Amino acid sequence: MAWFFAFLRVDLLRGVQPKPLRKDTRDVPLLEAVSHGSRSIEVAIHLVDGQILVGDDADTLTSERTLQNLYLEPLYLLYKLRNPDPPLVSGHFYPSNFLYEDDYAPFNLMLDYKTNATELHPHVIKALEPFEDFGLLEQYDESLSDAGDGNRDRRPLVVSCTGNCTIDLVEADRPIRRVFLDAPLLDIGDIWSGRYNRTNAHTASIRWTDLEGTWAYDKDKRHGPGTKLATFATFSLRAYQKSLITRVTGVPQWPLFVRNDIYRDLLLSKWPDSMMYLDTQDLDTVDEVAHSCRAQQHGSGSC
Repeated sequence: MAWFFAFLRVDLLRGVQPKPLRKDTRDVPLLEAVSHGSRSIEVAIHLVDGQILVGDDADTLTSERTLQNLYLEPLYLLYKLRNPDPPLVSGHFYPSNFLYEDDYAPFNLMLDYKTNATELHPHVIKALEPFEDFGLLEQYDESLSDAGDGNRDRRPLVVSCTGNCTIDLVEADRPIRRVFLDAPLLDIGDIWSGRYNRTNAHTASIRWTDLEGTWAYDKDKRHGPGTKLATFATFSLRAYQKSLITRVTGVPQWPLFVRNDIYRDLLLSKWPDSMMYLDTQDLDTVDEVAHSCRAQQHGSGSC
């Protein structure tokens, strides 16, 4: 069977184009998300009798639906197929160390803490030990002489937390920080101010409805002063200056043509796709939109 696993290691996710998408939990498995090129996936988790269970609501939880079974084990297997040996070689990562072919952007596992975060967080840290031991987990080491964000090593997997997770809880994990916060985009401050930065956060999130301004179906009216896209540009620049990834949630899902046009506006915006996550439940549609937008950016199609 060695030849079979060698084939998997070489061809796994070959041809899958990474996209600035973040997949919600629901009932969609990890493998569906990565098959569409998602760079992030959100998982709602609960601590129940010492187990980390997955589900949006407490009444839907079952003992079989654990974070370990549904996400951590499959994700670890994907990385092991890409990395038969520990990935850090002579202090450098090679392209095959990351999830997608020829792509250096780490995959983001975002954990939505639904129960008491103080009790849940240590269990999360414990569950991530196999990734840490194999050199896959991005970390920040505050014990080094220069305690700036340069001490955050770039690794193939970044784990972040949202929901009941707090910045105090994240910063209490020292001297090695293994989980980073999903910061509120409207509160991150400018480059010289604010508590949030790459030492404690990975993303900065905003709901579409919380953006001040308007968004019109008339394409000529979308990008002017006072529009949602102009507001988003201001705050996403602040996130970019702090090396945080902007995350957009709550895009209206109906009518479909409006939803898709908002997706197109965000995907065709000036921000690099590696610095923005776009929330979606409809991977197939956004996959098509992303492909058409990429064709337009390369002058070979319309979006």
